[in-house]
Amino acid sequence: GELFSDLVGILLRQFALLPDDWFKPGSFIIEQAGYLAEDLQDCGVEKLAEAGQEFVAYLEKRQGA
Repeated sequence: GELFSDLVGILLRQFALLPDDWFKPGSFIIEQAGYLAEDLQDCGVEKLAEAGQEFVAYLEKRQGA
């Protein structure tokens, strides 16, 4: 659990460095990161589900940027 919850934090910091056009709806980043976020939310581990929710919120924010 620690590995993947820490991974989300690392990804968020790395994604902050990417240009906004990488986060257009339907982009590779949005699709693949969305799969990871969904898996985290559905895994049944509270800490990972929270990390998945944080990840989804970030992705939604970047799509609207």
